[in-house]
Amino acid sequence: MFTGLIKELGTFICFNRQSGTDTITIRCDRILEKLDYGSSVAVNGVCLTVCRILQDRFEADLLPSTLKATALNSLNYRDLLNLEPAITPGSPLGGHFVTGHVDRTIALLKRKKSGRTEIFSFQIPENFHKFLILRGSVALNGVSLTVSDLDRNTFSVSLIPETLSTTNLSSLHPGDQVNMETDIIGKYVNSVIEDQREHFQNVKPSKITYQSLRLNGFIK
Repeated sequence: MFTGLIKELGTFICFNRQSGTDTITIRCDRILEKLDYGSSVAVNGVCLTVCRILQDRFEADLLPSTLKATALNSLNYRDLLNLEPAITPGSPLGGHFVTGHVDRTIALLKRKKSGRTEIFSFQIPENFHKFLILRGSVALNGVSLTVSDLDRNTFSVSLIPETLSTTNLSSLHPGDQVNMETDIIGKYVNSVIEDQREHFQNVKPSKITYQSLRLNGFIK
């Protein structure tokens, strides 16, 4: 589990795809002391498992399906990566609950300045509008953000100078892909609602009568 608060910008070095096993090598500094073999780490919002730690870098295992379903497959040498180690009991939860399980990739539509902030707008993927609410949370490349504007087809997030200076979102251009993870709480709520809706659609309507009310103790 993560919070969406980026702890370091790492540097992509390479992929190793020998013998059917995919690993990614990432150079970093500050978070190395928090990692161990088998640790979880969010890389651009993707939860990966550390398989090797060296002096100034670490390697993490990758499933082929992960490369296919995320924007990690478009990385180039020395690209910057948002890194966050998994939280531990007692860790401050300054962002929101982020699982590292990316829903899908989406492309940046446009970005514009608004005072000291910048507004980034994205197309809402089909069937994902129900997971987004105004002032709700969304993780983009692993960064915990608040939905600042929302309509039928697009949503926007406002990035303050601190976020722009400490994450790789500042390097995005229109058309660039990012990893999106919608709020896990919203997903569970939607699942319960959908289950209840399906249940009641299958329940035959009953006719309320004076006799049924009396038999069930509502009236004497």
